[in-house]
Amino acid sequence: MAVLHERIVLLAKQWDEIHLQTCQRRKRIADKLNEWSYFGQKYKEMSDWLTEMEVKVAQNGEHSIEDLLHKLRMVS
Repeated sequence: MAVLHERIVLLAKQWDEIHLQTCQRRKRIADKLNEWSYFGQKYKEMSDWLTEMEVKVAQNGEHSIEDLLHKLRMVS
């Protein structure tokens, strides 16, 4: 009976460890998914902005893309 009780205690400890590891892994995965979601959103915003700027440059023939890039580098 004592051996059985020791086994039950050991299994309970193992279960707690596995449960903790699973919770931690689930949190890491959720964090990574949130990071990718944020990155995707910012990438879309940047692509839209660049497309808008490209259209403006194409409509206004007095500035080249190189000139605008140079101006952007000077500002940052």
